[in-house]
Amino acid sequence: MMDVEQIARGAEYFARARALGPAIDAVAAQIEGLRQLPDGLFSALVGQDLFRLVLPHEYGGAELAPLDLLRILEQVGSHDASVAWCLGQNNICAVVPARRPPGDRVGARRAPWMAAIG
Repeated sequence: MMDVEQIARGAEYFARARALGPAIDAVAAQIEGLRQLPDGLFSALVGQDLFRLVLPHEYGGAELAPLDLLRILEQVGSHDASVAWCLGQNNICAVVPARRPPGDRVGARRAPWMAAIG
């Protein structure tokens, strides 16, 4: 069961994603042409902390509920499915090292890449 604080966090991050809709729409053709996220959009996604949605608090994440992640991905995907896919993949992959058992050297070696997103 989700608590009030977690529900509020989900709503806050949903609002952040919704606010980026016009920026995503503006570069949709560029995304298709480049076949990657333009630097400005990537920076905006990082600036809104959208790459750490399900990462635990102890690692600097929002620790949102899975349903909140899906709602955010649906919102972003309504503007561009590729952007939603990138967010989904990165959010899930960011959680893997964080969920490794304490002292697990494999997880520790993989965790540094998370620093690239803040």
